[in-house]
Amino acid sequence: MVLRKILKFISDFFLLVLVLIMILGISGFFLAKTVDPNIFRSELEKHLTQKTGLRVELGNIRFSFGLRIRLALDTLKFYNPKSLEKLLQSDSVVMETDLWAIIRKKFWIPLVRIENPEVFIKRRVDGNWNWQRPDAGTGADGHETALSVSSTPVPTEKFPGRLARRDIGFGKIEIDDGTIHYADETVQPAFVMDIVKCDAEVISAPPLSAVHLSMTASVWNGGEKKIALEGEWDTISRSLDLSFRYDRDRISFKGIMRLIRSLPRFEGAVQVRELDLGSAMLETYQKGEYVAGILNADLRFSSDGGNPAILMRSLAGSGSIRIRDGAIKNRNLIKEILEKTSPVIAVAALVEGEIPAEMTGMMQGPDTDFQKTTVDFSVENGVVSVNNFLLMHPDYQLDGTGTHTLHERKVDISSSLVFSKSISEYFVKKIHELKAVRDRNGLVTIPFRCMGTLSDVVVVPDLPYISSRIVQVGAQELLTKSIERLMKLLEPKTSEQTQTGTAVEAVVAPSTTELNKDKTTMSDR
Repeated sequence: MVLRKILKFISDFFLLVLVLIMILGISGFFLAKTVDPNIFRSELEKHLTQKTGLRVELGNIRFSFGLRIRLALDTLKFYNPKSLEKLLQSDSVVMETDLWAIIRKKFWIPLVRIENPEVFIKRRVDGNWNWQRPDAGTGADGHETALSVSSTPVPTEKFPGRLARRDIGFGKIEIDDGTIHYADETVQPAFVMDIVKCDAEVISAPPLSAVHLSMTASVWNGGEKKIALEGEWDTISRSLDLSFRYDRDRISFKGIMRLIRSLPRFEGAVQVRELDLGSAMLETYQKGEYVAGILNADLRFSSDGGNPAILMRSLAGSGSIRIRDGAIKNRNLIKEILEKTSPVIAVAALVEGEIPAEMTGMMQGPDTDFQKTTVDFSVENGVVSVNNFLLMHPDYQLDGTGTHTLHERKVDISSSLVFSKSISEYFVKKIHELKAVRDRNGLVTIPFRCMGTLSDVVVVPDLPYISSRIVQVGAQELLTKSIERLMKLLEPKTSEQTQTGTAVEAVVAPSTTELNKDKTTMSDR
């Protein structure tokens, strides 16, 4: 796993430095005045290359003696052995060891000072990191298939010179004015970020039962922002407490990492307060789609493993995101939805090119503006379930639910576009067919789905639903009009029948009277 290999590389590096100081220190103590330590430089470079699997270059080596043995290197450089990409370089490395501790068969380094170091971290286009060999890859399960680190076993309990782990330690490591160059070429354009003015201090308590780490630096990605990191490593519990702050606590993280059978497990919480997303976005990426606005967020998560793929698959947690006074830049979702929906609705007004006045801004602007956006979600096994998504604007509203698969970067969200009452009334007045997609409150509602990968999300209106609603409403209107017309046709016939019946009664009545008169006359006779 990447993280475990990094930690192993760092620990092996310091271990080799300790061994180097011990060997050179003891021999140099007796030969310092007669032997130049630089004659051993090539052998030392070969030894470090063999142990780390990386190409190592050492500068001028100097020794000074007293109660402490002092080793100074003018330069220290590490390269990928195949691609020869530079991984680390430092202008000066100074280490001191306690002579009396060596006499007592202990190896103690009170001070290590590294000046102007530069670390180069790059993720290549193929997804491999620059410290891996060019033929290294990542399997489908997220495990690395090849590593640049040598597979030569390093003793874990005993070290050269018969020194036990408990007899080796350091007091303080100081890093002055360091720089970290980070680049990710798996995205286009490549993401580049520099962490500059990095000052760090690592203090340990013998025999390495606890280690305290503190670091301050500045992130430079279009604007300088301060970061601060603090950590406490407990050897007994094998846990690391971490706290991180960015730009005066606009982003803060508190968490703990535990090693469980050599597998790291992370648990923590992230808070974001009033972060301007526009200023945090690199200028290079402002040409594409991105979200701008003032971000507030609360997230809690846990994850296992050190490989990025495994981290995503094991990620679990929940959180909420709130963005105000923002926009989805360089994508007008409202215009896109209406343009894809209008052929089905058969709106004559839009076909003729007439657009309601209230819709002019929404249809002509390049962005999707909003006053407030809220997202409530949960994560399980690397799948983000969007429980509630709501984007609000005075003239429209987007809401929905869905899922986002982190390791596949797939999005599938079912949502709906709801217009305000005034715009809905105007639309129905202009486009009679739109009344088929009104909700119970009389608001025009267009359902749609967002599907695809993050780099290519497609908006698809629910055309079958819209078509069925139009047919259903049209059939109801046709039936209603037919009944009304039938009733109108029946009304005159009923009146004529009434008048005819009255006339018949008028005709029949005299005949009956005359018949009665005849009957009376006949009886008299």
